[in-house]
Amino acid sequence: MTGFSMDKNTIDQKLKMTESLKKYLIKNGYTKTLAVLEKERVFKTPPRRSARLSFAILKAPKRVALTEIPEKSKKKTKKTNLETEKVKVPDAFKQLALKFGLPGEHLDFFYENREKFSWEHKKKMVVRCSGNNCHCKFTAEVKPGSLVDHMIEFHEFGEFPCQETDCNFTGYSTHSLKHHLNKFHGTAKRASSAEQKHRCKYASCSYIAPTTSALESHHRVHENRSIKCEFCHYRAFQAHIMYEHMMSQGFLFVQILKFSRPKTGRAFKNFARTDERTMRSISPFCKDNKIFMWVRETCLTIDHDGVTNFLPNMNYLTSYLVCQLREAKVVTLKNTEVAVVFMLRNISAITSSINRLVPPYALDQVVVSLPESKEFILLNGSELEGSEVFTKFQDYAYLPSGLIEILPKPFEFNPPFSNKSWPEFWKHICSKTTDLSRRSYCASFASSSPSNDNDEENLKTVLNISELNKVALLNLLKSGKVINCVSKEDIRNYSLRPRPDNEESAISTAAESGDRVILPGQCSYILMWKGRRSIYRRNYNLEPRAENRQFYNNKQATSISTNYLCEADLLTLASNDRNKTIDDAPVGIIEIPGLRIRAKIFGFPDRRPTRD
Repeated sequence: MTGFSMDKNTIDQKLKMTESLKKYLIKNGYTKTLAVLEKERVFKTPPRRSARLSFAILKAPKRVALTEIPEKSKKKTKKTNLETEKVKVPDAFKQLALKFGLPGEHLDFFYENREKFSWEHKKKMVVRCSGNNCHCKFTAEVKPGSLVDHMIEFHEFGEFPCQETDCNFTGYSTHSLKHHLNKFHGTAKRASSAEQKHRCKYASCSYIAPTTSALESHHRVHENRSIKCEFCHYRAFQAHIMYEHMMSQGFLFVQILKFSRPKTGRAFKNFARTDERTMRSISPFCKDNKIFMWVRETCLTIDHDGVTNFLPNMNYLTSYLVCQLREAKVVTLKNTEVAVVFMLRNISAITSSINRLVPPYALDQVVVSLPESKEFILLNGSELEGSEVFTKFQDYAYLPSGLIEILPKPFEFNPPFSNKSWPEFWKHICSKTTDLSRRSYCASFASSSPSNDNDEENLKTVLNISELNKVALLNLLKSGKVINCVSKEDIRNYSLRPRPDNEESAISTAAESGDRVILPGQCSYILMWKGRRSIYRRNYNLEPRAENRQFYNNKQATSISTNYLCEADLLTLASNDRNKTIDDAPVGIIEIPGLRIRAKIFGFPDRRPTRD
């Protein structure tokens, strides 16, 4: 009876505590608390349990011999027996989903929760003006540069360069320039770091940054490497500030970088491996129209054996093109640096690649010459995928070096070194490589040559200098926007920033008033890579070792370029140069991937060869 006695003691203790609490509340006048507790029956005497015990003596169950040790059963959650039936989405909701751009695989979710969404659709999207602290009610159509004229006329936006030493900052308004002068050069300038680690590279600036990232942000202001708004003059040096500006214009998601980031898929995923690696020059006047050009078809090629060999040619050709542009009064946008693009043909690297069986795409190399800063950037196709390259390449106006052959030559054209002809080049290759290495190298690709067994013809397709597409280059010049420069300020703003290194005396009309042709002007233009394909069709009914090496010509070309040429413009070209069109793609090669990889990725039938 021990259990009963313990229960009785517990009840007695609880009664004593309840009585003492009740006396305390009455003594101190807590009548309201007492009334609440009595209402909730706190002071009610708990019922006493019966002192009788009821139990029965049961036999122990028989022990069963276990053959297997059972696993410890996991606690299972309770599941309802009702199975959810798949909701059938009506056709009317599917049409609504198409209007809003909802993904098809999630229509069931949106239909089941349709009452939780506000289905409001604006037929015409507009961008709002952010001037006057976002109090301006002006709206415009959603297209690049739609707010530029409004900002100039009503909010006095424009180009306001900083006059301080070693500072290329350009404000979009007088307010932004004053803010820059006060924060960057004036009394509100940030204090230097006490650690004295990262000093500014400009001698006139005493700023010392605490980290390398802070120093890079500081240098961006010095060099005016800002992020530009797609719709107005606004510029920012940090992405989150530009994001807030876009939010004020009525956009939640915007693509800030002007360069299209290539798709970084797996090997052999893209239909054309190098076609997506592009360099773009965006026009603020009209971005809807575009011109597509191939680097191999519009840029000059420089033969070299090393950096010291191609530098004299690159400097001469860059300076000569700048002289031509200044004489023809072709300019770039305000505060936009010229970048001249050349193809490179490294003779020693080619012979080494053939001997070591390096893939052909490793030979694709381009140099971008920056005449203003006296720099150059060596690139191959894969380097265009890096984020640092995109950040570096935002504020350049890319000009294909083939414009030298289109623009009038103001003086004699005499580069320091000339390129090798194909007979000379082939003779050099034969002297440095063997027949076996050339045959093995040519087996890794298929060319447009009619005879795949002719190694010279195959290598000529890959390594020979392509003929320039002068029709595409002339179309680029005709796409420029013509403006009239009268004042000295306009002439200073609309002029090429770099000064040529030589033949300055030949430039006589660069400082005169009159019309200027801006590039990019009426359209944006895109410089694409060499056009090498990484897809190859094979005959799967043959033995896998016996390749059906027929050139597969990819007819899927790029988008159609905007044509600005008329018949009179074409008559200025030679008769043999008129045969091409503005969208002609270069003759490339086909790299041969593996059989099973190709069948798996491209979705072709993975048929094995039939055996007797």
